[in-house]
Amino acid sequence: RRSSDLVPTGSKIEFCFQGRRHLLALYYEGVRTGGETSIDGLHSSRLRSFVHKLTFVPAGCAYRESHETGASTRLTFLYLDPAAIRKPEGLEPRVYFEDSLVWETASKLKNTIESRQAKCVAYLEALSGVLAHELTRVDQQLVREPALSRGGLASWQRRAVVDYIEAHLGEQVCL
Repeated sequence: RRSSDLVPTGSKIEFCFQGRRHLLALYYEGVRTGGETSIDGLHSSRLRSFVHKLTFVPAGCAYRESHETGASTRLTFLYLDPAAIRKPEGLEPRVYFEDSLVWETASKLKNTIESRQAKCVAYLEALSGVLAHELTRVDQQLVREPALSRGGLASWQRRAVVDYIEAHLGEQVCL
């Protein structure tokens, strides 16, 4: 199941969820001037810009998000059946993360539902299975990766640097 909304600038909105299904939020655009996001067991986030971010709320966890929008905000909520995830142990809540594979698969699922191709149950089930796999893959990577260090470049800055270096591989790149 899916819900999707466009929230105009200057709005005050709040989302709350705690249920028997997993929740995946896709933030297509949005900036907030105030508010925060929290999920049971995690530190709350007051991130201002959450463009192309994802938030995952496992079944049973309490989720609360409030915004005072500083720009138009567009997001989609996908509700996922826990039975679709074969290895649910270790699925952790995550606030405002980035993962291109999860994003692409979730977007395909959203677009399929919106385009009224929902009658193609086999395709929807396949996309749901891939999305479940990608979400568990993300969590498995978290277990293997060292803890986040403070400092360094933001993810959008790292992407800009990598793109620049790749575009100028044959040249000398000065820092």
